[in-house]
Amino acid sequence: MAVAEEARAPETLDAPHSSAGPVGDDLPIRLPPARTAPRLVQTIWFGLRPLHYNLSAAREFGDVWQVTIASRKEAFVVTCHPDHVASLLKAKPEDAPSLTGETPLRPILGPNSVLTSVGERHMRQRKLLLPAFHGEAVQRYAEMISEVAEREIDNWAVGRRLALAPRMQAVTLDVIMSGIFGIEGRPARGTAEYRLRQTFRSLLRASTTPLFALVDLTNARRREPNRVLAGFLGLLDRQLYALIRARRAAGETDRHDVLSLLLQASDEQGEQLTDQELRDELMSLVLAGHETTANSLAWTFERLVRTPAAYDTLR
Repeated sequence: MAVAEEARAPETLDAPHSSAGPVGDDLPIRLPPARTAPRLVQTIWFGLRPLHYNLSAAREFGDVWQVTIASRKEAFVVTCHPDHVASLLKAKPEDAPSLTGETPLRPILGPNSVLTSVGERHMRQRKLLLPAFHGEAVQRYAEMISEVAEREIDNWAVGRRLALAPRMQAVTLDVIMSGIFGIEGRPARGTAEYRLRQTFRSLLRASTTPLFALVDLTNARRREPNRVLAGFLGLLDRQLYALIRARRAAGETDRHDVLSLLLQASDEQGEQLTDQELRDELMSLVLAGHETTANSLAWTFERLVRTPAAYDTLR
């Protein structure tokens, strides 16, 4: 799905002059259909059950519809037609401005993440991230992921039922801690690595609860986190910044985790990522790589165990 454009009142928009199509100056562009539920109801529905909100809208309206929620003053148009999405992705920035800077992730990830920045800043961040994800680095990550998965599976008892989602979350967290921070296995209690892992684990668990969805709603239209979210992030930030400063002071060049590679990266002017930029990118990698991957893995295995023929073919 993609946001096509902001919708403006009244119910029609004046069509721009164009010699390429049948729409003229005297013909209005009709806006797509929209739900009639109050803005507050739609905001809560969208915030607590975004997938259900959009799938039901697609069933009701088709490929294109309007969304009205409290995070924006005006309605916006959503499209799920692949041709529309392709056109938006290929469009010039001035013709289809990105709303990336307004993402609900902004209070959590900060302004310097590749997921929240736009324009020249976004391109700079992308280029600085590239060395951590070139072919040789990816091969090392693949080998590490295999080792983590085998270590996890070795702990499963044959013939005993297990809940997939928590186990996949454990795998992805270990992969993240190893690949991004270079923290192998389960660190010893009392160490800085152990505290960082436990803090990330607690925050990631909390982020999947219905209560945390309310925290997201209270941060709507904010660029900085409110008190509740700031409290969560403050504890994590103190540990992240301490780790960044320690690694920077150590000056190690033989490590291959993402943090170490980002510490060595520099742009065309020879400038390196600041501590805050590093923090924002690390948060992005952790949050983007954990729950989404864990849920996808759990869903994949759930489907396989319910379809023996596909499972046998895959084996």
